[in-house]
Amino acid sequence: MPEISRGEVQLWTVIHHIADARHDELEKHLSPDEITLREKFTPERARKFTTTRATLRALISRYTGIEPSAVRFRHGPRGKPYLLENGRESNPRIQFNLSDSSDVVVFGFSSDREIGVDIERVRHLERWKKISERFFGAAAATELERLPGDARDREFIRRWVLEEARIKATGQGIWSRSTPEAAALSYQSFFPADEYCGAVAAPGSDWSISLPGSPW
Repeated sequence: MPEISRGEVQLWTVIHHIADARHDELEKHLSPDEITLREKFTPERARKFTTTRATLRALISRYTGIEPSAVRFRHGPRGKPYLLENGRESNPRIQFNLSDSSDVVVFGFSSDREIGVDIERVRHLERWKKISERFFGAAAATELERLPGDARDREFIRRWVLEEARIKATGQGIWSRSTPEAAALSYQSFFPADEYCGAVAAPGSDWSISLPGSPW
């Protein structure tokens, strides 16, 4: 089983169209409830759902020794998922978070703290200025406005994933920047694939990220 050192956040990257070759193998890891839920989706969404859920189960299995199909989850008050183990309901052996954007999904794992992971494909958004003014502030919007188009798009997405990582780390809302939980976070950026930006948020400053690559 792989090990995670204290203060390490391991990030695994999966490319959906490459993972399609493992569809039949991955499908076996899904729970009955997940198979039922998948039936409600369009074919493309169902394919990505299979890759994401099954890979998450497979990776948790590697860290814990639990069979992939036997991995169980509980959800926090705002829907954040956690590993559920008998006798360790409030203290799971592994903390995780994941993010999916277009053709890429990233799975983050830590052994000693909650984490938030977010990725986005870099693209142009027509409403970037209004979004920036509302969520980043007027000064940040002005800084973005000074950048040339491609650089602005990348910087906007880089800032956005930092916001999303915070939300996912704390399980709180978009306006939670000033809460004690948010104030305790530090952040690291990463780039999971060409034209993608990613961010991790976690409590404290005594942690770093590692990028093992693909789990396959």
